[in-house]
Amino acid sequence: MKCKTSMMIMLLVILKVMHAAEHDNPCPSDLEHIVANMCTDDSATESSIDGYKVVDSVVLRITKQQNNCICHVSLQNDATNYTIYMSKYDGLSNSAPAQSNCGLAVNVNYVDTSDMTRSLQSIECTSGTSMRSIDLGGNELILKSRIILGNFTRGYCMQIYRDKAILSCKMDEPEQKTIGSDTDWIQALNLQSFDDCKRYCLQNEACVAVHYEHTYCFIYNQTTTTIEKDNAVYSQKHCVDTQKLQIKCYNPESTTTTGDYRSTTMETVTPQITDYRTTDHSSMKIEKKLTKDNGNVSLPVIIVAVVGWCFTALFALTTFYLYRRSSRPRPTIGRELNANNQYEELSASRLSSNYNSLTLSSVKN
Repeated sequence: MKCKTSMMIMLLVILKVMHAAEHDNPCPSDLEHIVANMCTDDSATESSIDGYKVVDSVVLRITKQQNNCICHVSLQNDATNYTIYMSKYDGLSNSAPAQSNCGLAVNVNYVDTSDMTRSLQSIECTSGTSMRSIDLGGNELILKSRIILGNFTRGYCMQIYRDKAILSCKMDEPEQKTIGSDTDWIQALNLQSFDDCKRYCLQNEACVAVHYEHTYCFIYNQTTTTIEKDNAVYSQKHCVDTQKLQIKCYNPESTTTTGDYRSTTMETVTPQITDYRTTDHSSMKIEKKLTKDNGNVSLPVIIVAVVGWCFTALFALTTFYLYRRSSRPRPTIGRELNANNQYEELSASRLSSNYNSLTLSSVKN
């Protein structure tokens, strides 16, 4: 009975600890399609149906207090010199912890083109969660969790997005004997050929279309209405965003065995980073906190420990009972024989006494 009661108490404690280790959703419920959960094998890719940012975003949700969980943020296709932004989701107060000692921090690193891992400002409770820009040189952002002092009572909802599209452009097939409206072109350049005219348009973001006529390239910065004209050729630029921001997370077991396989050298630097809610960035230093390397104890291990404790208690109770039973005093055989002999002598004397009385009475008569 005591064993069952202890097991019930232990299971209640386990359930309470597990509930405390994973908290309520800090992200809005309509973002599930772009959310990746830290300490899982989740992944997410930006989607145009979000609509909260210019280009769109991915979201990192952190609700588990665990060490060494890693997530990677990158573009699907190779790109160089691009900027991403990161902050607690939409600046909402309930998207990040409210106290300075919150029990969990996230290191922010990236690997540069020389394979050196550079440390940026950590996401740590109330710091590192306001809007900031991060300039990446074509590699990925690495986010790694670590347990710190404090109670983990609220998780993080971190939004990561791009400030502009990364476009891939080409010129459409030329339209012979065509020009745009005379009121829509903004510049005319003397170029050697129509190919030079198209090349200029591809290299200039403001250019939308061109027409070439008599060694002159006419530049349009807006969509125009085309009309026919001899000895002219027209082409419009067509651009698509071939990049998508993506985030990939890993279970802590996987990162423990493989490690941070992308980094070869670690260096702490003052990053190229802008935090719009802070004022001193150049003197920013990463403070070292005391960490406790307490991994979460798995439920099977706890159950095995409880069962083992119960078997130990049962064995102790059984041993104590057998010992008490064996220590009780028992009557000896000699004492039993003596009692029997006394009983037989007493019975004989009684019989002899009765017989003598009968003999005497017979003689008298």
